Amino acid sequence: MSSYSFSFAKTCDREQTLKSYHQSFENLNLQKQQVQAVLKGEVVEEFSPSILFGHDFSLDQTESKIVSLNKVKVEKQSISLEHETLYQCLEELKLNKRAQNFQNLSAEVLDLKIEFLLRNKKLGDTLRNKESGENSLPGLREKLDQDNSETRQLKKELEIKLIENTSESSKEKSVVKRESLSFKNELTRIKIELLDARLTANKALENRIKVFEGYNTKLLELASEIKKSAKLESNFFLVEDLWLKLAKENYYDIIFKENSLNLPAIPNFPKGENFQTEEIKEIYQELQVLKVEILKGHTQKKTQEIKLLNKLVTNSNSIRASYYQELGHGYFFGSLGDLKSYMLLKNEVTAAPLRVLSYVYKKYLYIAEKIKLGKEGYVDIFGHLIVLVLLVVLFFTLKIVFARTEDKLDSWFRSIFKALPNLFILRKAYSFWVKMKEITVPCLWYGVLGVLEDIEYFDDVYLVIELLQVFLGGQILQVLVTKFLGAVSRLDTGNFQVFKKKASETSIRFKNIYLFYFTALILIEVTVGKVYLYTVVYYIVLFYSLIQFVKESARWESEFIKYAEKRFSGVLVEGYGRLTNFLPKKFNAALFLIFIWVLQVFNLFVSLTENLEISKKISANLFKKQIEKVEADSEQENLIPESYKELFSPRSIETDEEYVENGYKIEEKVLAEIDEWREGKNDEHSLVLFGDKGIGKTTLLKKVERELGAKEDIATIYCKVPSKLTQKADLYKFLGELLGDQDENFDIYRTDKRLERRTVVILDEAQNVYLSQTGGFDAYYGLMNILNMNTDNIYWIMSFNKYSWLYLDRAFGRTKFVRNVFEVQGWSDTKIKELIVKRHEKSHFRLSYDLLINATRSQDEIDRYASVESKFFKLIWELSRGNPRAALFLWKSALSRKSTHSLNVNVPRAIELDGIEKLPDDLLFVIAEVLKHENLSTSEIERTTNLQKGIVRYALKLGLERKYFFKDERNRYMIEISTQYGLIKYLRLKNFIYGS
Repeated sequence: MSSYSFSFAKTCDREQTLKSYHQSFENLNLQKQQVQAVLKGEVVEEFSPSILFGHDFSLDQTESKIVSLNKVKVEKQSISLEHETLYQCLEELKLNKRAQNFQNLSAEVLDLKIEFLLRNKKLGDTLRNKESGENSLPGLREKLDQDNSETRQLKKELEIKLIENTSESSKEKSVVKRESLSFKNELTRIKIELLDARLTANKALENRIKVFEGYNTKLLELASEIKKSAKLESNFFLVEDLWLKLAKENYYDIIFKENSLNLPAIPNFPKGENFQTEEIKEIYQELQVLKVEILKGHTQKKTQEIKLLNKLVTNSNSIRASYYQELGHGYFFGSLGDLKSYMLLKNEVTAAPLRVLSYVYKKYLYIAEKIKLGKEGYVDIFGHLIVLVLLVVLFFTLKIVFARTEDKLDSWFRSIFKALPNLFILRKAYSFWVKMKEITVPCLWYGVLGVLEDIEYFDDVYLVIELLQVFLGGQILQVLVTKFLGAVSRLDTGNFQVFKKKASETSIRFKNIYLFYFTALILIEVTVGKVYLYTVVYYIVLFYSLIQFVKESARWESEFIKYAEKRFSGVLVEGYGRLTNFLPKKFNAALFLIFIWVLQVFNLFVSLTENLEISKKISANLFKKQIEKVEADSEQENLIPESYKELFSPRSIETDEEYVENGYKIEEKVLAEIDEWREGKNDEHSLVLFGDKGIGKTTLLKKVERELGAKEDIATIYCKVPSKLTQKADLYKFLGELLGDQDENFDIYRTDKRLERRTVVILDEAQNVYLSQTGGFDAYYGLMNILNMNTDNIYWIMSFNKYSWLYLDRAFGRTKFVRNVFEVQGWSDTKIKELIVKRHEKSHFRLSYDLLINATRSQDEIDRYASVESKFFKLIWELSRGNPRAALFLWKSALSRKSTHSLNVNVPRAIELDGIEKLPDDLLFVIAEVLKHENLSTSEIERTTNLQKGIVRYALKLGLERKYFFKDERNRYMIEISTQYGLIKYLRLKNFIYGS
């Protein structure tokens, strides 16, 4: 056992672990039972959601809380943080059954917590707010019981004292003393009346609490049955009835009944000397304090009563809205013909103002209490007025600050732009500022309101803050609509005033729709919830907005079409125009506007993700669609000089001048491996490069050879393995000659010792050492055996065709032979462009993209030349899959002669594989074998496929006709680079080859 495990085991006392286990298991089981009961709608006074989720938990934290609970389930095996040590000790002490039981129970509790959170969110925080219902109702009731008990005891004592004092007063013979005692008795009597008023008020509140508890219990029962489809409609009407009773009867009962306290007046303190005793003064002061306490307590209780009622109304609204959501909007529209639905709609309309009335009444109670308190109350009111005045001053100050901020920013942008007018990013930033500066101040105000929302002091005016935010949103929308209309219109001094008036009308109309829509929905949601009235307003405004959208769009139809033709491809605009011809004409402008928005969003997506492959592919294919009708003149293509074509021949690069690094730093990695071997840091003395044909393996190896040639302590030998070297003896003879070993029996150890310098042997096209037939792997095994021998002075670098290597790796594995393997992948579009431009710059020709520009029919300067050139090279990259040899072929196919010193750039001609699905499987077998070996002769194809000679010859003839193959001067067949990737894709689909 490790020291760590030993020290951990020492901390796990068995007796303490079992004790903690039983306590924790009991607590978890209790949590489980309580949550289950709450979810069933039962009243559990001992349950508090804060125990489960903390006191600071809020509804908007639901998703993050669920994520954290699921994380505990997945990562911590459902064991919470406070139980981790206990669970580890259970496992350490081999108490496996208890550990499993504890884990299972923890998982059940976690699932119940998640269910509670989801249900609570769906019900608008109703379940958690039982803490303000079931838990605060008993708490308030307990407080009332204690208050009543203390009040009765004090009242009893005062009554006894009053009887004694009255008896004493009646016996007193001194008139002065009798008056003093009489006044003291009067104060005591008033004190008793005050206490009695407190008891009466408490009794009324107790009765209200009982009513609230009854409503709350019914609501919770209904909340637990939302998913019971059999009772869905009937339960919905039960909730509706409860909500109406709460919204009407209770508000009327609280607000319109006489709820003020009729407290007796305290007489003025007499001026006689006989009243100036310490006892009477103390009683008088106590009486004044008691009256203030009763007034404050009564107001607090009334406020609490309204809060409880508001909570019940809110909860009933949430439950009602949840039932309505389950029934769906279709239920409401389906019942429109029923008189009852109109009555329910009427009930919502009449009930809506009551929530506002409740808020006003709460404020009235507050002010009334402060006035009754006299000087102390006036000080509080004055304090709030001071805060209000300070807020007004603050808002006016912020208004000035924001205006000056806008001016300062404008001045700063202007000065920077004047200093650096040619900086592209600055031009864009300044252009954006000029367009958007009008919404700077509304955005700043919006941010201020967002800050106020989070301050508890402003909780009572949260609705006002939301409405102000809607108003600011309307202002921002008006500016944005005007700016958009200005962007799609061609403005000059002649038409500016007409545009201004027309744009103002449109933007104000949309602003008003926005303001009405959100203001109405916010007010309805707050007052009566998302049920009937909300649905009606939602659909009416939505329908009206669509009508206005279509009508206003029609006013701008010509501007939209002109803008689309200017900003986007003419091909796309025409195609969309033809599509809209099938729809009513009055919708054309609106559809064109949607078309513009979609393309704007798409352009933004492409610009933000231009370095991602998926974005480049989308851009390339769209560009291909735009220019698909542009074709090069074949006669003009023939006029391109052979000297120019030679610059783009698929040759490996012999010098650094034309070399383009492929972007993956593979040569650096290869050289780093060799340096580690050279310095004795690594015993590995071989590596493999593999990649598609034409991907640049040979060029990369020659680059490595040149780099190593500059080192005096290393010799390099580069050689292409001849086709096909499949016998071990032939391979050994080839390697012996390569390494200068003339002995008949090749011995790698002997050759290694004879070398004067460390030598890097580069075997290009190493796939030529095997043939997939019986006995065809002899040379491959021989080569791998040599790699496994511990030579000191030889480092092997081999390159394989991708599908040759994948086949060998799948068949024999590579880990026991070669551990350093690098795949040469497709180049990026920028590297493909760099390769072509480097070679083109050696010629005297200029390039013209005019045909492509005309094909896109774009009138925007930003879309000319540089943009078209960039899109063209992305298309070359996409069609070639980043293969440089394929890219060179496509480049040549896209050119035609324009004039003596210029060439037209047209659409690259990629060879389509139409009809490949109809080809016989024999041809596909032949293609797969050639791809797997990179090059094969006719006889080798016959042996690897086991097909008859006639079938093979027919397949080869068909492949040559369709340009799937080309035959070199050695009569060896290879895959044509122009069709390579199409064939690979189809063969993989049909499972003739493997690998990605």
